[in-house]
Amino acid sequence: MQGFFIAAGLRLEAIVNGELRVIRMELKYCEACGALRLRPHGSDAPYCGRCARVMAGLSRTVRTKPAEGKRA
Repeated sequence: MQGFFIAAGLRLEAIVNGELRVIRMELKYCEACGALRLRPHGSDAPYCGRCARVMAGLSRTVRTKPAEGKRA
């Protein structure tokens, strides 16, 4: 699948095989590691991809939130 993507605010526009597709996105933080990410509007997924795999038991490592006042 080939496409051309344009980020316009929280709306992703993609031209795929000559057809314009628009996907609404929302900014969300991962409830496990705190990473910021974009997810499809209306999604209830609380975790980023990496943490979702850890929670499903498919991976053994997870990023953790840095201690208060310290950088990772």
